[in-house]
Formats: sequence, C-alpha cells, structure tokens
Amino acid sequence: MGKKLRVGNTIRTSNDRNIRRGRGLLYNVLSFILGIICCRHFPLLVEEERLEKITPPSNVIDNKHVNVNTEYLPNHIDGANFEAHIQSLNDAIKPGRGHQPTKERYNTMLPEAKGSYWWENNCGQAKVPEAFGVAALNMTYPKDYFIGGHPSSYGETTENYLKYIHRYAGLVLGRDVESLVEFGNGGGFFAERFLKIYGRNFMTVEGSGAGVELTLSRGIPKDQVVQHDLRHPMFLGRRFDVAVCTEVVEHVEPPFSAQIVLSLVLHADVIWFSFKQVGYENGAWINHPNERPFEMWRNIFDFYGYNVVPFDHQMAKATYYRGNFLAHKRDNANLKPVTEEILLANTDKDVLEYGK
Repeated sequence: MGKKLRVGNTIRTSNDRNIRRGRGLLYNVLSFILGIICCRHFPLLVEEERLEKITPPSNVIDNKHVNVNTEYLPNHIDGANFEAHIQSLNDAIKPGRGHQPTKERYNTMLPEAKGSYWWENNCGQAKVPEAFGVAALNMTYPKDYFIGGHPSSYGETTENYLKYIHRYAGLVLGRDVESLVEFGNGGGFFAERFLKIYGRNFMTVEGSGAGVELTLSRGIPKDQVVQHDLRHPMFLGRRFDVAVCTEVVEHVEPPFSAQIVLSLVLHADVIWFSFKQVGYENGAWINHPNERPFEMWRNIFDFYGYNVVPFDHQMAKATYYRGNFLAHKRDNANLKPVTEEILLANTDKDVLEYGK
C-alpha cells in the first residue's frame, strides 16, 4: 500500500504521491505538444502577441522616445511589388477627370449662396448644383481665367511677398534660402520672379494646361516646370529649403486639403502658406470651394509634425494676404523655431505701416 504520511488532517500514502507526480509529468508533456500544434496551426496568434509587445500604447502621443522594432510592423512597401504600386498610382491620377460646371455657372458668382459654404450645400442656403462636385481642372481654369493676371499685382504687395518669403524662411533656417519650390503658380506670375532669385534651384508646379502654357511663355525653363494636379500625391525627387503655396488651397475641393499639405511637407521643412478665410461676407464663387478657417490648416500641419506661426494682420495685409503663416518641422534640430513676435520684430516698420 505504500508508506502512510500525514499532511495536515489528511493521511496520504507514498503511492498517492507517485501518482500525482506522474499526472504532473503527463500534463507537462501534453502542454508542450499542444503548444507546438498552436504555433504551427495558429501563427497569427503568435504574431499578434509579438506585435502587441512592440506597438506603443494608444495613449502615447510623443512616440519618438518609444523603442519600436519596425521589423514586424506591417507598414513597409515590398520592393518587389513597388512597380505595381506606381502603376496603380499612375492609373488613379490620369488627367481630365472631374465634374464640368455648366456654362451658366462657370467662373461666376453664386448669388443664392454665401462664401464657400455653397460647396457643402447646407447652412440653410439654397441648393447649388455644383455642391460636392470635383471639378475637371482644365475646364475650371482655361486660358481666359489667367488673362489679365491672377494674381494681378505688380506693386509693393508683390515686393513684400517676395522679400519676406526669403527673410522669414531664412530666420528659421538660420541662413539664406538657397532653393524654393512653388505649388500652384497661377500662370507663372511669381515663378518669373522666383527664377531670377533662385535660378536652377527653383521648381514650379501647376495643374492646369493653360497655366503651364502661360508659365512657359514667361521664360521659365521647361525642365523647371511640372504639370501636376495637386489633388493627387506627388514627389519631385528632392527637397527644398522652402515650399510656397500661395492662393491655391481655396481653389481645391475640401476633401483634398490634407493631400496638398502632405505634398508640401514631403518637399520642405519650412513652408510659406496662404489661405482664404470663410465667411458669409464673402461672395460665393465656383472657383473657391475651400475657404476654411485658420484652425483647420493649423491642425492639419500639426498632424504632419509641423508648428505653425501666424503672421501679424498688418504683415498679411502688406502682402495682399498672399501669406498667412509660416510652418516649420518640429523635430528638425537644425531649424531655429520662431514666434509671431520674432517675425514681427523682423518686419520693417514701413511694411507694417503699409498694412494698416
């Protein structure tokens, strides 16, 4: 029967103890076999557990100090399939697509609506046929649109615009601006001036065929002019000291707002940006579907890791509102962050007087 042992108030035999040991060994063997089966037939469970260990918790906002092993993160692009990705992108961005406004609506004010609220077709306004429509670019911006100049100022506001792009961006860079890219050139009016300042270190992007044709007629070298609809993603293959986006975003339908900002941040750590504020006092114009408040643009830039420094109202007015703020990348240690006060201190008094 085996030797009797007293454990507390229970009397057990040595045979009982041997049986328990045998059971424990059997459980260990069965657990080992079951583990092998699970690993072979349910690898996703193992992978999910591994991803869970290396993925930062959702409440981590600043993750630059989190040690993440990107080897297991599914956000890489397989080099072998990259050509297929490019082909898909090229198919998606073929030109000529989009809604074509009626002749009655084209390039006209919309009397039954106010501001760019018309595009949302709400706010208690009358129904607008073009609401939520994505316009065909060349239809919306033909040659006639650029005749007479848009922009049309050759005066002091233009001089201030050119001078303070260079000065303000230079403050952030800590040196002179040496290269610049312009997104949406309005027929090359500013491109002509930028070319004289930056020479071969300048590139300009325009979406409409008529705008590109006019840009080339101004003497901008063909290899420095890129025709591209900014509603689609783009990368020119290089970065610049500063990217400029002036009198552009209000012309692009609201869903593409973040796409334009993404293209800007892909090309420069310092960005000069203008936008059109929305308001009922504004006339409703079919070419302006995207008048938006400052807070929206600031939040989009913040999402992409850029700080936004607004301009003093007098400075914005002195450039004919062709500049509303400067954005710069947060995690670039080579940049010298500026404040609104610093920009104001580096603005000539006569410019501020002009903007009163």
